Amino acid sequence: MAYLDVQRSITGGIQVSEETPNGVPVGGGQLPNGEAYTGSTSDPSEQEQWTGLRELTDEEIDELAKAMVRQVKLRGPFLSLSEFINRRLDRNSNDFSLKGALQAAIDDQSCSINEGFRSRDRQFSTKERSYMSAVFPEAMDGPVAYGSSAYVDQADILRNFAEQLTPRGDTFVIRTYGDSLDANGNVRARAWCEAVVQRTPDYVEPMKPNSTSGSGDTPETKQTNLTSAANKTFGREFKIIGFRWLNASEI
Repeated sequence: MAYLDVQRSITGGIQVSEETPNGVPVGGGQLPNGEAYTGSTSDPSEQEQWTGLRELTDEEIDELAKAMVRQVKLRGPFLSLSEFINRRLDRNSNDFSLKGALQAAIDDQSCSINEGFRSRDRQFSTKERSYMSAVFPEAMDGPVAYGSSAYVDQADILRNFAEQLTPRGDTFVIRTYGDSLDANGNVRARAWCEAVVQRTPDYVEPMKPNSTSGSGDTPETKQTNLTSAANKTFGREFKIIGFRWLNASEI
């Protein structure tokens, strides 16, 4: 990992140095101004935390993964990549409206990535909060350093694999084969076919518009809350969106 050596650059021009971090470096810049920094200190005057990228340990990544699983169970299923990343405009849940699943996992008390920023002296004081006229006052909660280079947020995590980040594919190509045998077991004919099958957000028995009977379920209904016996057994609806016969040369 390359970084700009600030102290050397002050006296001798631009000096780019290299290091091999032990953990996973994350941050908002391409060329940090110091070596990677491990952990989050509760002391805001420690200079190194503001100059280099953060270096996440295997333990911190494991904690984040477990916290992420809890958020997926709490908020899922996600109907789009946007719904996974962004906060929800849900007036019935301030927790969902405040932040998305990944940021909520990072801020989980069991995740120690930003633990040093949770001390009282690194939060907005009551007096400071009184100066902020926010329609959504809960948005003022959290560390003062949020958005700085020292604080790891969801953008820092997503930036590392943004080019590979895509929604899970729910379209499948299925090929099958069959033959016809005569009385002696000899093959008389063979056939191959290919189907393109797509899983949809709707359940097998969807909730009908303006339904008063209560049969069927909406796409956002969790499996544990399904009311339809068919949906509990078969889940989401699959549709065949393409079909063709194949030649032997295509196999």
